Amino acid sequence: MSLLTLNAESLIHRFFDNLHTTEEISSLDNLFDHKSVATLNRLDFRGVSDITSALQIFTTEESKWQIDRFMHIPNHLCILTTVMGRSQFHATSGGTPFNAVFFLEPVHRHSDRLMIRELLIMYDSRIDIGYYGYDPALQRRG
Repeated sequence: MSLLTLNAESLIHRFFDNLHTTEEISSLDNLFDHKSVATLNRLDFRGVSDITSALQIFTTEESKWQIDRFMHIPNHLCILTTVMGRSQFHATSGGTPFNAVFFLEPVHRHSDRLMIRELLIMYDSRIDIGYYGYDPALQRRG
């Protein structure tokens, strides 16, 4: 299924269904060459009451192409978004929107990691990469 066919509700459910643990994220710290790609940003949405306020899926034709590019990564759902700069999302954004790629499933295969890295280099070195460091225990709040 193409990302573009997902409605907002199912997209949000996928976010919370596939959040990574902090332990998983720590093992991926050295996945990318920070000099040639971007600083690895682990965004944390704990305490955010409305996830939709944090995400804005691109709607322009150019951005649809960008999303489709990343959808070619096999077996990994990833979302290219614009996130409005707010302190709880990104400490240095200063209120300015920035591009971000969020991988909602673990990226363990070396070939997948290399493909992602090459796509990011080709796309834009200013892009930010987000893995979620979310404590599943906080999700069990009834």
